[in-house]
Amino acid sequence: MKHLVLIFLFVPVLANACTGFVVGFRGINGAFDNAAFIDYAKRLNYCSKAYDWDEVAVARKMIKQLRVPYQLYGFSKGAASVAEVLRYKDTPKPEYVITMGAYRTTDVNFE
Repeated sequence: MKHLVLIFLFVPVLANACTGFVVGFRGINGAFDNAAFIDYAKRLNYCSKAYDWDEVAVARKMIKQLRVPYQLYGFSKGAASVAEVLRYKDTPKPEYVITMGAYRTTDVNFE
């Protein structure tokens, strides 16, 4: 009986596991359309996690631990954070990159 209860407890956890992630970066002063970000991730059936533009190191640490595909999403100054993540050779490359309203000093040439 104990085993049956344990199986039922773990099945919902397995069903809700993330098949991918959208990692987002907010702009200066937290500028970000969080509802649109979450909606985008849900359309992909991905989980989402947003960081401030200056939290690249924290985001990279999370990205390096992922075992599922991920996408990068940057708004305004967050586009510069996306570019910074892409410059690191030891960070796995995303399957897709989206930047919107790039901050005036951001180099958006992501060749």
